[in-house]
Amino acid sequence: MHVNHRRGGAGIFLLLLLLGVGLALWLYFGNAGGGSYAQKVVETKKQGEQLNMTLSTRQFGLLIAQYREANGKLPATIEDLEIAPGTFTDAWDNPITFRVKSGRGGPDTIIEYRSAGPDKEEGTEDDIVQEEGLPY
Repeated sequence: MHVNHRRGGAGIFLLLLLLGVGLALWLYFGNAGGGSYAQKVVETKKQGEQLNMTLSTRQFGLLIAQYREANGKLPATIEDLEIAPGTFTDAWDNPITFRVKSGRGGPDTIIEYRSAGPDKEEGTEDDIVQEEGLPY
């Protein structure tokens, strides 16, 4: 008498396959009200990139303000600040540049910071531009 012990193997395989497909769909499309996991990853990455730029520009602004205090004028170029090349970069390792948009060094001075963004080409739609006043 021969007993077949593989009777439930196909059912378990089908159950695992359905669970795997269900998990993949849930990760991609997410729960009903909260958006998909993939969307959240993209949004979180963008928030991190923006935070990186904001932290860099705030530190940059402090250096510009310190230069103004020490020299009685605003720096004309990044070389005036005497910092190593590549000190201030965006999330894609592009250098962050600056220019004085308005003001002459007082509290109303606005500095424009710019980086090439994800495509690494200056002057395109994805350039990152941020304006901030000097911290003091």
